Amino acid sequence: MYKKINSTFEYAFTIQKDGMYVITVEASCKSGSILGLFGGEDLRVEIDGIKLREVPAKNKPQYYNIPPAWNGTKLKGLAKLVAFVLFLAAGEHVLRFMPKRGATIHAEPKIQTFNSQQPLLKRIQAQDGNRRPWITVALIDMPLKTADVAVKCEKRAHDSDDVKLIIDGKIEKNEQAGWWGKNWYWRGSELQGNTKDARFYPDAAKGIHYIELWADRTPALESLAVTIGDIGKKEDTEGKDAVRIKEYAYRGVSGKENYNRYDTEILAAVDEWNREFMNDAYPPTEPLDPNLVKAMIFVESRMGYAKGGEVDVMQVGNHGDDALRTLHHKREETWFQNGERVPLDYEGEANA
Repeated sequence: MYKKINSTFEYAFTIQKDGMYVITVEASCKSGSILGLFGGEDLRVEIDGIKLREVPAKNKPQYYNIPPAWNGTKLKGLAKLVAFVLFLAAGEHVLRFMPKRGATIHAEPKIQTFNSQQPLLKRIQAQDGNRRPWITVALIDMPLKTADVAVKCEKRAHDSDDVKLIIDGKIEKNEQAGWWGKNWYWRGSELQGNTKDARFYPDAAKGIHYIELWADRTPALESLAVTIGDIGKKEDTEGKDAVRIKEYAYRGVSGKENYNRYDTEILAAVDEWNREFMNDAYPPTEPLDPNLVKAMIFVESRMGYAKGGEVDVMQVGNHGDDALRTLHHKREETWFQNGERVPLDYEGEANA
């Protein structure tokens, strides 16, 4: 065991070179019945402020009961491994572990360079348990072309090994099984101790994608590999932060004002909202540009250097400004989510 946590825990790490990386986290959460409580433990992880949610997106965002999180009611104390695949720029980064009622991190997070020529995961044996989440691969802001998965299942007299595969919420069906086994692509009663390789073709566009494996009893993942295809323009793979958000050379009349000091926060916030809206059933035609947000902050408060801008860089908390009142539904306003017009109401969570 690496660490038991009951409150937010931050794990800082440094990347030496821009590139694609795999961050692997193994943790477990207990159910309420084990703890003697109503409701069990839950855990989610943020990477540099990135908040992952359900895919496909629903009206109300979910952050805990999603594939790249840990749900004690489902896990019942068993371990689950989550591999995050994403671009990381050179520099310092933070994994933020956010538990509810507690969680156990089994090993120190592992950060490795993504190698498209090698399996993402290999040789992982499931703990003995009954039909629960086992492994999740979360691809962040990239396309998913193919997934190659090899699983070994044993046949047993009363309860054989089985494995279910879910890609972006869709269960891959076992067409050889009867109705009771169609949701379990690998079945010990069929494989009888052998390994079955299969390739899947989601051919999904750039975005957030989840590959889930659920385990029954003690199957073994021999290997899991993904093809991500072309992740886009050159700026997506080389000097991402430097290209995506423009640096301001001007330093004010005094020459001492740094107008680039919030670039990291701007990128994190814009990425979060782009993920939410671009995954909507009716997404906007183009994502929000972080340079537009940066320009707005400069105009409103000169990046916080103007009087009154120290704690409200976008000046939405000014007296007479209706921005916060609108977000809290104190002024009537609606917006579209998944094709439906719904009230705009952040239920008190929006603040300056």
